[in-house]
Amino acid sequence: MAGKKRGGNIDLPLRITLTEDGSDFFLRNKKKLSRFQLADGSDVYGLVLETAPTNSLQSMLFQNYISRIEISRTEFLDRRQQIIDFSKMVTFGILYRSFDVLIFNRMLQSDLIRQWNRHNPANIIDEKTRINENFLSAVLTKNRSLIDEVRKEIIRPVTDAINNNESLLPEEKNVQILSCERFLRQMRTLIWFILSRYHESPEYVLLVDDIRKYLKDYLEKSRTAEYLALLILELLTGAENTNLTARALRRKDGREVAGQVLYSEELRKTLFREMREDGEKIYLDWRLRSLSSSTAGDRLEVTLYNRYSEYRELKEKINSIKHLDMKEKSLTAFCSDFSGSGNTELGIYYISYLQDSCDKVGIRFESNVHQVRGGDITIITLQLQF
Repeated sequence: MAGKKRGGNIDLPLRITLTEDGSDFFLRNKKKLSRFQLADGSDVYGLVLETAPTNSLQSMLFQNYISRIEISRTEFLDRRQQIIDFSKMVTFGILYRSFDVLIFNRMLQSDLIRQWNRHNPANIIDEKTRINENFLSAVLTKNRSLIDEVRKEIIRPVTDAINNNESLLPEEKNVQILSCERFLRQMRTLIWFILSRYHESPEYVLLVDDIRKYLKDYLEKSRTAEYLALLILELLTGAENTNLTARALRRKDGREVAGQVLYSEELRKTLFREMREDGEKIYLDWRLRSLSSSTAGDRLEVTLYNRYSEYRELKEKINSIKHLDMKEKSLTAFCSDFSGSGNTELGIYYISYLQDSCDKVGIRFESNVHQVRGGDITIITLQLQF
């Protein structure tokens, strides 16, 4: 059931590596692919974009057309909101797909599908089934009122629980309810077709109960999207400040100038201009790995390449801080206290929040730092196994 997706554009330089399915789709539609080199030296074919519609990117993620996205810029924080939006879009794209696959697999094991397959032996439904989307859409349009009733039946107890949760602020309630709607909209048309077809079956009630349970689970999982976006933003802040300081130190008046980097907007503009002219960039690399087309459990790997970070110091901080218990203060309160500090420690503390959030919902989270020998490239990697 398609529904509306989030609008707007992502105004960032994107280098998108496609999966085999993604490449086939674009070639079938006579779209020319570009050849380019990524920061790790890989030569790939894909799409090179300076801006892209958010809904198109999320649709490509949902269809498993994207395997990797690289963004490179000298300065990232002038696109702060774009980075947050992009990060959340990628994470939600994975969660939407994972949710859809989970519900579809649950449906395949239900008596509803067994009933369908018994009565339609020439058109059985299994993992390989490809039913004409135009046919399904026509049926769902004809039965729109019934579909709406099914959707309301699924979502009503979940939204009631959200509205009755006194620990949530009104805005938080609105966000969670909107997320409920979006998760349901991402369920494939075949699921809605079966739900409407067997609306009066006893197994229908069991399936709807399971969809509600999974929906609640994925609402909890979706909290990681916000935490990951904030962590990435702070790591980029630390990387930019480190690069600016290193650049300042290479000037004749380096030590004096370096001390002004965090406080002088004019100096920062000058240093950023020099770095752009010399082609000095930070690289943010997103890898999406689908374990199976029929198994929920995708992996997201985010890597930040920064040429001037102090590897040993950063690694020691991560090793000593990332497992600290930060439960006494909420993330919102912590951000409020230290907003705009821009130091690396804030980003590292976010690892604790992200780790705690992932542990609660069964997402495996790991982080590490590596330095390329003989060079000045430091690599920070964040991995989430959904």
